[in-house]
Amino acid sequence: MRIVIDTNIWISAIVTEGRISKWLDNVCQNKDIIIILSTSILAEIKATLQNNNRNRIKKKKRRCFTEEHRKKFEAILKKTTFEVIETKPINALDIYIRDEDDIHIIETAIEGHADVIVSGDKDFEEVKTSLFKIMKPSEFC
Repeated sequence: MRIVIDTNIWISAIVTEGRISKWLDNVCQNKDIIIILSTSILAEIKATLQNNNRNRIKKKKRRCFTEEHRKKFEAILKKTTFEVIETKPINALDIYIRDEDDIHIIETAIEGHADVIVSGDKDFEEVKTSLFKIMKPSEFC
């Protein structure tokens, strides 16, 4: 099975020890699952981990990412079966998503021939397509 994991899941698993990090660990150890990463998803994860002020704009408690978080991400990738693909914008994309910043996740799924996108982002709940399924981590076991 080929899956794309949204950036919000990666960051939650890296930063917290809990349900999402355990879920990601189980997924990464399952050799029947290939995680599709794109250069844009990797760039978004790396940018988030380097941006210690990301929540200041939303006036939320500031989340500081450390070198340990970056190392944890690298360690996760070492035990994972994954492919990295280069995505480019798909002209006439016939899939609507409210947040245009998430289009690259859909493009990754299409170009990577993914069976599933796993995301906790509510914007994906409204996406209608037969090209792949969209699931929350709790739905994808």
